Amino acid sequence: PFQAEKHVMSQLRCNACSCIKTANLPEEVLADGDASQKYGYSARSMMVLFKYNFGIPFYRQMTMQGVFGFTIPTATIFDQCEKVEQAIGLVFYRLLALSANASQFLGDDTRHLVINKNSLDKKSYRSDASKERTGLFTSGMIAKLATNHSVILFKTNIGNSGEFLEEILEKRTCQKIPLLMSDALSHNQPESAKVVKTLCNVHARRNFHELLDQYPKEITWVLNVYAVIWQTEKATLGFSSLK
Repeated sequence: PFQAEKHVMSQLRCNACSCIKTANLPEEVLADGDASQKYGYSARSMMVLFKYNFGIPFYRQMTMQGVFGFTIPTATIFDQCEKVEQAIGLVFYRLLALSANASQFLGDDTRHLVINKNSLDKKSYRSDASKERTGLFTSGMIAKLATNHSVILFKTNIGNSGEFLEEILEKRTCQKIPLLMSDALSHNQPESAKVVKTLCNVHARRNFHELLDQYPKEITWVLNVYAVIWQTEKATLGFSSLK
């Protein structure tokens, strides 16, 4: 995935004053980073995409690159990803600010594994008491803006989707109460910020469907009632969200 290229610039020295002049790098090389920059912008971006878009851990990136005869240490890959965050981190905080006034949010959690992640003495969810917490999640949040744009935000930490939404809504200036689409898990609900809950019918139907073998008559009746929801949706919108 990554290739190393060595650039050797010609140098000329003046016999009179011993001043040394070094040739410039080609423009296409400088477009990918400063002359003193060992890893170009394109390489840094690819490292970030491998890790955070395709889920390839730093160690696996190092191993994969080593197969091609040019190893990049895991610590180096981390450092280069951190430089990307330093360069574009302000964009994330700007997106947070824009999302604060969104009209609708869609949120959920996914369990995340970080090796040797220490517990955190943190405020207990829905309580003023502090406790040792270990639950590590990647919280995903889609904010629907008034401009019909969607902002997609992720945060991985010892916390949950409800706390992440609480953090986003702290900067809210719009007086209208936003909609929150999520499953019925309490962790997806903010603690103090006001939202209009729109809980997921697909999750609810699925939980009934899991009991079909135990209570075939009763569950069949419930599923037929639920079917009306998607039949109506298909008739009004032209498609159904149920897969």
